[in-house]
Amino acid sequence: MCGIFFTVTSVKCTDSGIFGSEDSKKHVLLQRRGPDQTFSADLVVLSWRLYFEAHVLWMQGKKLVVQPSVDDFGNILLWNGDIFSGIYKDIFLEVPAIGLFALDFNSSDPDSIPDSTLYPWSHLMPELTFGKHTCFEQLPGNCDGSSLKFSIANDIIKSQIDLRSHTDKMEGCQALPNEDIAILPANEALFFLRKSWANVDNRLEMLLEILKKSVKTRVQTEPGLCKNCIKGVRGVDDSGIRCPHPKICVLFSGGIDSTILTLLVDLFVPAHEAIDLLNVAFAKGKRDEAMQDSEVSDERYGNEPDGEVHKKRCSKKEVSTKGLSGHTFSDVPDRITGKQALEELAALCPTRMWNFVEIDVTVEELSEIRREYISDLIHPLNTVLDDSLGCAMWFAGRGCGTLYSIRGADGKESFSISENYTSPARVAILGNGADEQLGGYSRHRSALEDGGWPLLATEISRQVKNLPSRNLGRDDRIISDHGRQPRFPFLDEAVVSYLSSLPPWEKVAASSLTSKKKNSETLGRTPLTMKTGVGDKALLRLLALKMGLKNVCTFPKRAMQFGTRVAKLEATGKEKASDVCQRLKIS
Repeated sequence: MCGIFFTVTSVKCTDSGIFGSEDSKKHVLLQRRGPDQTFSADLVVLSWRLYFEAHVLWMQGKKLVVQPSVDDFGNILLWNGDIFSGIYKDIFLEVPAIGLFALDFNSSDPDSIPDSTLYPWSHLMPELTFGKHTCFEQLPGNCDGSSLKFSIANDIIKSQIDLRSHTDKMEGCQALPNEDIAILPANEALFFLRKSWANVDNRLEMLLEILKKSVKTRVQTEPGLCKNCIKGVRGVDDSGIRCPHPKICVLFSGGIDSTILTLLVDLFVPAHEAIDLLNVAFAKGKRDEAMQDSEVSDERYGNEPDGEVHKKRCSKKEVSTKGLSGHTFSDVPDRITGKQALEELAALCPTRMWNFVEIDVTVEELSEIRREYISDLIHPLNTVLDDSLGCAMWFAGRGCGTLYSIRGADGKESFSISENYTSPARVAILGNGADEQLGGYSRHRSALEDGGWPLLATEISRQVKNLPSRNLGRDDRIISDHGRQPRFPFLDEAVVSYLSSLPPWEKVAASSLTSKKKNSETLGRTPLTMKTGVGDKALLRLLALKMGLKNVCTFPKRAMQFGTRVAKLEATGKEKASDVCQRLKIS
């Protein structure tokens, strides 16, 4: 996402830090979001100065469009977002500036913009400031609502995710539990479920189809150049020329969400291009000072405009895996599942080159980078959970680590680069939204055990509705800080709409809870639970099985903060996820 900034001050204001000083922290953070073009504009109205600043991350259209954009009537526009579909998509791609102003921005009502325009975006104009999010995908950065007003155009989605509409059917679903699910090994239980679950094949076909479309749009909507080859380029022609370097990366834990998305990404990336899989792990350790200023070069990083091979100098602040000594990251849970999933991907896609990037982070570097960047990006959120998730995503999104490349089953063609590799991909694919919609959290299991289907439906609905305000603003700011565009296929409007149309018993598989103690809430009904690795996210697990992921489909859900081991890495006492994180306090 581009970095856009707008402020109104008195003409008497002399604070140069507000008006685009290249040394200001504000300018630096915005430029990290939009490294392709920087420009600013001023407008004086009476005794007020309106200042616009834009840092462009060029992701759509045949040419880079300078911002702020100005039309023939003197309107000034800052734009931040994607257009994936809708009636304005073709106009935007052919003539971006005209396409933007073709929208009725003169209206004071944000909802007057046609509903058939589907995309995540935000924009700023002198008399109108708002954001529109049809499918929850992205929010403007660092805004708590006090200075900007928002129009969240998600009324349709909110009505679709109100699963209480299925209440009249819930009583008849008490017979769904099957003892075989509870007693069989995970793989066998999933095979049994595939045969016995009513209409599951139809649901799997529909989910696969809409996920394919979602991934295809997010993978193919980019200029065809990596982060390094796009430097200095202002436009592309119709020749279809692409640089040969990776342009798509996946935040990859090896869980079913990221592995399914990776398998779908493979369908829409040219066969000769590698796909970067970013796998992050945290541990306490010391640096080998002798290796901190090593320099590496490889054609995989891309070529500079002058034809010389681009060299990435890895400084102490830029590298997380350099010269670590005295400990290993190999036993971090996400590293283990990541490598296991990589083996399945290599077997299923034998012609694809997979770049598995091992991103190892020490507690010393974590503390340093949090102070310098992450605290600002997480703000205004401030809990221990926000800190853990934000830090894990930031280091994963940076994509700097040790490279292990593999092609073909059993690693018939594989090699490692002991030096550090930085992914040149400009699009980052994330699996956000899968757990909330498909019942993947332990809280969903507790809701089912405590209150049956009605309480589970309420919990799923609550978590999905909270996604825009609770997660996505933070996650967008974190990933965009590396000049990458975060994209969330599970939050495509068609995906959200379809999953929200399904009652919970068509997304998770329940089994009888024989050890449940009797209480007033469970009397009169059969206590239910979800078997880990089978019942939770059962629909998605069966989709993974259908796609050939016979091992990944049974991997238990593991929260990112625990899978990467960032949680409690620095804690000196007991901490709750909801506690205010003292480490995030900005000095």
